[in-house]
Amino acid sequence: MSTNVISLDNKRRSRQAGRASAYGRARQGPRATDLWRNPIDLDLDLTARLLRGLAENHRLRLEVFARQGARVSMHQLLAATGDTDLRVLSYFQGALCRKLQRLLNDRDKRIHLIGRDYAATRWDDDHVKIVDGICYITSKTQNSLMQCLGEAKAEDPKAV
Repeated sequence: MSTNVISLDNKRRSRQAGRASAYGRARQGPRATDLWRNPIDLDLDLTARLLRGLAENHRLRLEVFARQGARVSMHQLLAATGDTDLRVLSYFQGALCRKLQRLLNDRDKRIHLIGRDYAATRWDDDHVKIVDGICYITSKTQNSLMQCLGEAKAEDPKAV
């Protein structure tokens, strides 16, 4: 009987220790809600890894962010590739998120590159369908994109 009591005590202690260490880890890093709200900052290395093997239409949309600033309207992103349906942008954002999550091993799937300014979103009269809106990236990401895409164009033989 005494061995059962000891094993129960050990289980309780290990559970309490696990809770305490999880609480300590959670307090050290950024708040969980911050990761949902803010787009990630890309440095040059991560930007180059993200651009490697990226589809041409995705690359063209990222060039719009690099050229025109960190805040771009949805119609400007669509005009870069000649698309007309706003749902294409959801696929674009999803593809970039999935690639970043693989590169950074983000198991929680919270990392994203592009944010949306919901206050600047324009809706139709029935407030059912989005007509236009603003997408944004961080200024550090914009600088990295300008440098990486500028180097890629200089090395591209078609650009000469």
